[in-house]
Amino acid sequence: MSFSERGINNASVRVENRRKLTKLLYTMGALTRQELSAKLRLSLPTVNFLVQMLEEDGLIYYQTSAQSSTGGRIPNLVCFRYDAYLSVGIDVSQTHHRILIMDMKCAIIDQYNAFLRFEDSDAYWETVNARLESLLAKNHLSKKRILGVGIAIPGPVFHQTGKLDSWLLHLKEYNYQKLENVFGLPVFVENDANSAGFAEIWMREDIQDAAYLSVSKGVGGAIIRNRTIVHGINGLAGEFGHQIVVPNGRKCLCGRHGCLDCYCSTTLLYQECEGGISAFFEKKNGDARLAAIWESYLEYLAIGVTNIAIILDLPVIIGGEITPYIAASFDELGEKCARIDSFSRRWTSMYSLSHLGENGAAIGAALLPVVKHLEI
Repeated sequence: MSFSERGINNASVRVENRRKLTKLLYTMGALTRQELSAKLRLSLPTVNFLVQMLEEDGLIYYQTSAQSSTGGRIPNLVCFRYDAYLSVGIDVSQTHHRILIMDMKCAIIDQYNAFLRFEDSDAYWETVNARLESLLAKNHLSKKRILGVGIAIPGPVFHQTGKLDSWLLHLKEYNYQKLENVFGLPVFVENDANSAGFAEIWMREDIQDAAYLSVSKGVGGAIIRNRTIVHGINGLAGEFGHQIVVPNGRKCLCGRHGCLDCYCSTTLLYQECEGGISAFFEKKNGDARLAAIWESYLEYLAIGVTNIAIILDLPVIIGGEITPYIAASFDELGEKCARIDSFSRRWTSMYSLSHLGENGAAIGAALLPVVKHLEI
């Protein structure tokens, strides 16, 4: 091995060791140098060097250990500074947008939800940026602390080309890279269901792999393996909303007929009751027509959920706008799934509701700059 090759190899090892130490500290919160050395199987001089690198980046601080001393110096804890940098997540839909600012531990500092009909124009994004600027000013935050802006979009995102498509937003091969000029920050764009699914797994310690079904005005999904989004060879993995549940059924925006999106979009519930989705659920117990619509809705949702479980045999997390409303019917949904699924699956371990609800996509989008910066 030449001298230059050894130098490259040593640099690669340092980068990997720093990544491992950063991930361990991020996960555990605080450890002594001795604990870091033992858990990572690295020498103390190596750990000291890596800790110094993180200190220079402002990612750690020190705190006296609460452990009782057995003599000698009380060890200092190396603590991860989750608020060293902040991140922005923006969830964009046809008629609304959600902006949130959070620290690297996903603690939300502030958020802004508002009506704003999407349009393919510079003015639209300038309005979103102006609202972000106002949110930063309100909280006395400088853009210098922001790692980047993550944007969740309802449609497939093609990262290799820097473009996206969205039937809901009427976008085709939209070049999202130009948005960095609007926000003046690094911009990361991801499919909204992928973002929400990623956030769910990131914030759970008990699951590494899962399928995420997003049920809002559009029905989408994500596949997460080893806590990483699976995009597929065409960037279209997890499009669960476009599985056929009714052959030759209603026409979908994708051009096909009978997609799950046509039968489980929350738009259907909005349309059936004046006053919106909340009014639908307030009235359905005393309204036979609304009760029948909800029963049919659950039947189709059970078919979609069961299909995902049969094909992937992964835990299925149901999230999106429907989350707070379906909780009361979750056992009923489980019974319907059990009747459809001929295989033996434990409902309690196989299916669950989102922990994040409507904030999921925005949180997941905001996580993208964090993961990039920390390389974890």
